[in-house]
Amino acid sequence: MANREQIKPGTTFRSVIADCNALWKVLKRQGTNAYLCEVINEPQEYDGRIFDSDYAGHQDLFQREHIFGSINMKNIFAELGNKHDGFYANLTPGEIVHYSSSHGRYVRCTVTSEQELLPIALVGEWYDWEYKISLSESNEPLIPSQVKRIIEKETMTPNYSNIYESPGFPTKPHDLDPRKEKPLKLDFSLIAYKQDSLDFGL
Repeated sequence: MANREQIKPGTTFRSVIADCNALWKVLKRQGTNAYLCEVINEPQEYDGRIFDSDYAGHQDLFQREHIFGSINMKNIFAELGNKHDGFYANLTPGEIVHYSSSHGRYVRCTVTSEQELLPIALVGEWYDWEYKISLSESNEPLIPSQVKRIIEKETMTPNYSNIYESPGFPTKPHDLDPRKEKPLKLDFSLIAYKQDSLDFGL
């Protein structure tokens, strides 16, 4: 967490000005609890041209607690990012994990060689309309989104806190354990699709 000693000339933090989440730099202390700060220029390239960031050079006074809050929030997100990256880095290709789609609905996945998750089955408490393929009035297949991921072999890297096997996943004593659940039977008879390459028994 940030402390008073961390705020000094050169300290940087983010704070919104108008429609811009600007990067500010502390210039000097102003009074007891305030600091004079200035927006740092963050040039952006667009269409081969370099543009200065909005409000670069703009100065304003900030209360000490506002700067503390911004720095602490940045540290919290950095820590969460490190835990997320660490979780994926430690996964083993071929390992089975379960992504929570909320309220007892899980997508069973296998870890790819690129440390991504490949959906292979649905387990848990899904409503029929959430996994069963139906036909529209024009006889076009209506494929639920998570089933479509399985069909198209679309990999994903959801936040680690949404993976049942991660230490960051919030579990309660009587919550469903997706590792013990049998996969739902997916019926692809309404669409032209080969199932040979999928193993829903994992």
